[in-house]
Amino acid sequence: MLASGCAVGPDFAAPTAPDVSRYTKEALTPRTTATVDVPLHGKAQHFVNGRDIPAEWWALFRSRAGKRLLLVTSALATLAATVPAQAGLFDPAPAYPSKFVATTNTLLYDWTGFYFGLNAGGTFGHVNWRSDPDLTAGAVNVSSGLVGGTIGYNMQNLGALVVGQEFDFNYRSFTAGMLPASCAPGCELKSQWVSTARLRFGYMLGTFLPYVTGGLSMADINQDIVGQLSGVAKSVSFSWTAGAGVEFAISGPFTAKVEYLYVAHNVADCANECGGGPIHMNSSENIFRIGLNYRLTGW
Repeated sequence: MLASGCAVGPDFAAPTAPDVSRYTKEALTPRTTATVDVPLHGKAQHFVNGRDIPAEWWALFRSRAGKRLLLVTSALATLAATVPAQAGLFDPAPAYPSKFVATTNTLLYDWTGFYFGLNAGGTFGHVNWRSDPDLTAGAVNVSSGLVGGTIGYNMQNLGALVVGQEFDFNYRSFTAGMLPASCAPGCELKSQWVSTARLRFGYMLGTFLPYVTGGLSMADINQDIVGQLSGVAKSVSFSWTAGAGVEFAISGPFTAKVEYLYVAHNVADCANECGGGPIHMNSSENIFRIGLNYRLTGW
C-alpha cells in the first residue's frame, strides 16, 4: 500500500496501527470515524471505515525522522537482496579446513638439547698398497660388523634448521693381508676401532630430521708381518669423514636414526716392521648403521 509494485490478495488483513505513544511525548487518540480523502501535507490519504489509522501517525511517518528510517531500512533490504544466498550477510563464518590445524610449519618436536645413544651396523673397507723394493701393488677389500655409542647436542634456533655436534666411538675389527715379495710371508694392516667427531646440519620436517654431516675421523692402525709377534708399527689415523642420514622421533625422548658415513684413513708407510719396505698404504671404509638415541632435553 505504501511501496509501489505491491499487491494484496483477498485474505489480506490491514496491519494494526503502531502504538504512536512510543514516538510522541503524549498519547494520540485513534480516529474511528469514517474519513475519505483526508488532506495531509497537501496530499490525500484514504482510510477504511472502522479501521482508520490516526492522521497524526501518518504525519510522523512522513516527518524527517521517519524518512531517514525508511531510507536506512530500504538500503539494508537492497544489500541483503544483492548478496548471494550461499554467502549471506548474516551467515556464520565458515570453519577452517582441517589441513590448517596441523601443517609442516607446526613445531611438533623440539630437537634442541643433549642426547646419547647406541648404534650398530656394518663397515666395508678398502686398502690400497704399493711396495717400493719389488715394485708391486695391490688392493684388499675388508668388512666387519660395528657397534658403538654416540653423544651429541642439537640446537634449533633458526626455525626448521637444526645444527648439531656429534661424537661417536665404534668397535669393529678388520684385517687386510698384503703379499709383496719384500714382506714374506706377507704383511698385514689391522684396525680395531674407529671414531668420528662431526657437525650435523638438518632440516626439521615435523618429527623427521634429514641431515648431512661431516668432520674428523680417527682410527687405530697396526702394521706388521703376518705371524710376527713383535715389531708392530702402531699409529692413530686422523683424517676426514662425511655422510648423511635421517633421524626421527619414536616416543617421548627416544629417537632413531639411519646413517651412512664415508671414512678416510691416513696410513703411515710401513718400513722395518714390514721387512724393510717401505710399503705405502691408504685405507677407507663405508659405514652403514642404525641408532637409538635418548634426548635429555627439548622434547
